[in-house]
Amino acid sequence: MAEKSKHSSRQKSVIDVSDFENFLEEYTSRLEAQVARESRFYRMMADAMPQIVWTADVNGKADYFNKRWFEFTGLTEAESLHSGWLSIVHAEDLKRVNNAWSTSIKNGSPYEIEARLKERQKGSYKWFLVRALPGSEGGKKIIKWFGTCTDIDEHKKNQANKDEFIAITSHELKTPLTSIKAFNQVVEMQLKKIHHSDALDITEKMSLQIDRLNDLINDLLDISLLDTGKLKLNKTRFDFDEFVFSAVENMRLINPNYHLKIQGRSGKKIFADRSRLEQVIINLVSNAIKYSPDSKKVLINLDKDSSNVYAHIKDYGIGIAKADQAKIFERFYRVERPLPEAASGFGLGLYIANEVLSKQKGRLWVESNLGKGSTFSFTLPAIKGS
Repeated sequence: MAEKSKHSSRQKSVIDVSDFENFLEEYTSRLEAQVARESRFYRMMADAMPQIVWTADVNGKADYFNKRWFEFTGLTEAESLHSGWLSIVHAEDLKRVNNAWSTSIKNGSPYEIEARLKERQKGSYKWFLVRALPGSEGGKKIIKWFGTCTDIDEHKKNQANKDEFIAITSHELKTPLTSIKAFNQVVEMQLKKIHHSDALDITEKMSLQIDRLNDLINDLLDISLLDTGKLKLNKTRFDFDEFVFSAVENMRLINPNYHLKIQGRSGKKIFADRSRLEQVIINLVSNAIKYSPDSKKVLINLDKDSSNVYAHIKDYGIGIAKADQAKIFERFYRVERPLPEAASGFGLGLYIANEVLSKQKGRLWVESNLGKGSTFSFTLPAIKGS
């Protein structure tokens, strides 16, 4: 009886294994069908989008494009996959696109760039904003890249038209403004001869407003040159310390009531555009004065390391809130809170200064606390062995 029971138990065990295998096969089949359905669903959703949608593997090789991609490019799937998509990138953008994508793959950082892609039907190029985010496993290991290409061609054309309008308008304003300034100087000279103090006071105020308007026009011209890539740099070799001393001395003449103190030395020479760099110094020192209505002191500290020179412009004024510090180098950005009456303008100076330094392999940043003043610092490469 015991033997029969054991035999029955063994037979039941075999049946259990067989049932499990059948269950596993059926479950796997259902799971594969569900994955296939979901995959088709997501592909249909991607194909319905007006944007180009794409994915890439962990190494950055493209492995999927939606229907919009093939309609726009005319490429086949085989031509598009891996690195084939680079064939439609404009030659002038190709290196920039490649470098940015390689950096994102290496660092695992989000990818964003504007580039021109070739359209099949017209054979012309259109501007796209290309973005990609890394998809990770458990928030750690990247397993996939998910990207989009958004058509921004109309926006770029409108921006180009706006920049051209600004450039033409600013240029046309220069001529009459120069004449107004000259006429004002003639009137000022005549008034001095007859010692008409009240009228002289008016012409001096007019002169200040003319200079202010001239600065705004110059800023707009610089913006148009920066946006169109036409800002030319006339680089020469010169002594950094001597340059800063000269630029600050000019600022002292304009602002005799302020104590502009220079500390430290770099002892280095640099290769840069002297005129454009003076524009940076003037902007930073002028800001230090404008935003320090209750202080008459500005400190300029010069320093160096093994390969760079540094300038730190410190004021004892109203300071900048943390929320504004990340935005003050953006074009047309203005702090919304109440500011001193003298602190007016378009919010272009810091943007231009930052761009001028960037084009010379330099960097501009700020450290500040509300009510305790600000320190604007910039660095530039020093000439080796100088």
